[in-house]
Amino acid sequence: MNVTDQLARLKVKEVFQDSAKRPLLFVYPDTKLLEVITFLAIGPEIYVDGVVVITEENLNGKKIQTPVGRIGGKNVLRNMLESASDWEEDFFGDVTASQIMVEVTQNDWVELESPLSKVIDIFGRTRFAFVPVVSTTKEYNSNKPIIIGTLTIRDFLPLIVNKKIHFNHDEIKGIINQISSPIVSVNEDSSIRDAISIMVNKGIRNIGIRNCNQDYGKEHKEKVNVKEKSSEILCIVNDRKIMEFLLSHKRREKSNPIFGSVSDLDIIQMHATKSNITMMEAAQYLMDIKNQFLVLEGNEYIVTPWDLIMKTAGNGDGSDMQ
Repeated sequence: MNVTDQLARLKVKEVFQDSAKRPLLFVYPDTKLLEVITFLAIGPEIYVDGVVVITEENLNGKKIQTPVGRIGGKNVLRNMLESASDWEEDFFGDVTASQIMVEVTQNDWVELESPLSKVIDIFGRTRFAFVPVVSTTKEYNSNKPIIIGTLTIRDFLPLIVNKKIHFNHDEIKGIINQISSPIVSVNEDSSIRDAISIMVNKGIRNIGIRNCNQDYGKEHKEKVNVKEKSSEILCIVNDRKIMEFLLSHKRREKSNPIFGSVSDLDIIQMHATKSNITMMEAAQYLMDIKNQFLVLEGNEYIVTPWDLIMKTAGNGDGSDMQ
């Protein structure tokens, strides 16, 4: 039985128990962008792949929270590109969640009895790495879906570690190399704006920086040169690091920080791993929220939770922006 068939037999409730232990992070349509970014950039202590936008009402003395949208790193980065020329000291301005969110409908959420294959389908169709989980019971005399939590791509990793998803010998052989993605990279003196543009256009969350701790400011070096294979890649930045920069004191020192160098960002040093590790070893490593990706030896290929789950389930192309 292939992975897709196995996921069709498993239900959301079989993985939701653990995900329900983390706090449900949500915002309202009128929540300001600054607060949204704070949620997305709070670091590994509470790792989230996005926030849910909800509306709230009281029915029969009960608070009903209904999902109406979701926001991931891609939405924030795209907003940064579109507003780059207008940035001033208070560049967050009056932008609200409703202005950058992607609307969700009944096709974009799941219930506890839904098969996990439906979650995978939503991941692949929407390119978001999380989905709202709702209850549609009539206990509140309401037909509205009531949000009870979210599932993320990382919630699927324990299925591999706990052997609820099985791979046959032919599937395991060389699979890490098969599902890895080439590292797209820029030079260390490229602008943050150029890095964001590449990330948004290519649908990626992680971008490499070549020569990031070597000899800054060499003359005649090409500012932006997208390169998918380079042994010179020494570190990574991602959408989270960019959002952390937006909240930092360093950003406030610059008149238009998006045109600053990627060297202003808090980089992630890479630690390459062997390319012959097993699926279980890779999943176990990525379950630690401090480990956002695996870089394979040679510094040319990366494996993210999206790669590990979506490619083995027969969906996705490795792009994992959300």
